[in-house]
Amino acid sequence: MTITLEVPDTVEETLEILGNGDETVRPVAGGSGLALMMRYGFFVPTTLVSLHRLTGELSGVSSTPEGGLRIGATTTLRDVEYAPQVREGVPVLHQALRRLATIRLRNVAQIGGAIAHGAPQMDLPPVLIALDATVRVQSRRGERSIAADDIFLGYYETGVESDELVMDLVLPPLGDHRGTYRKITARSIDDWPLLGIAAVARFVAGAMTQVRVGIGALGDHAQRVPSVEALSGSDPTLDDIREAAEVAADGLDYHEGGMASPAYQRQIVATHLRRALEDVVLGTPERIGRQV
Repeated sequence: MTITLEVPDTVEETLEILGNGDETVRPVAGGSGLALMMRYGFFVPTTLVSLHRLTGELSGVSSTPEGGLRIGATTTLRDVEYAPQVREGVPVLHQALRRLATIRLRNVAQIGGAIAHGAPQMDLPPVLIALDATVRVQSRRGERSIAADDIFLGYYETGVESDELVMDLVLPPLGDHRGTYRKITARSIDDWPLLGIAAVARFVAGAMTQVRVGIGALGDHAQRVPSVEALSGSDPTLDDIREAAEVAADGLDYHEGGMASPAYQRQIVATHLRRALEDVVLGTPERIGRQV
């Protein structure tokens, strides 16, 4: 089968091609995820739309008027990892990226593709959920913003429609906060996670006002854990945190046939969620490691 390669010069030209009604048309920038799917025959596009002429418009990390961050869709993961605004203002994102695959992949993979790809075992989705991020997409029909909670829907399924192009990722102002990303793998730390837990707590005058948690790699998509948000606005004890972690672990779905049994998955969720909450709510030193 012949695959057509289009190389548009503008976003408008790109949206025209994506909006032609063919759902097998795909934009490609780094292409690290899409190339594997094509190689193994999981997906065969009719047309690839190269974004390499749009990098000037769609790349870079900058501050928003509200005090948050905008990360352009064609910014490589490596550039996001080492952007001063990320290292200093959103250290949990920097932390997660340092453990994501290898430097060679992060030099190629781009933030827009990492969002739109929708693979269930990815590091970034739970982090973006915990950060309350939004994704701005555009099509010929107009522009819209999608909350990270609503982006990751299922197995290689996202809230980005086939005629839409990811323009950028927007992180809200975090103010005084602590965040952590705990990644549990079966092999090396740069492997796909068996479990990824991101937790972010915000503070005003030293009092915790909000806590958000995202969990990834358990099922077919990353998910928010709303039950732990009951800790927001309180002064929780270690017992409160342990109970919140146990309740959250009991409320999740676990799947047979994976790399770990449902019982083991439930145990590592309860243990590492408790540790993540202790890190961000109480400020205990982060425990880095794969062991339970």
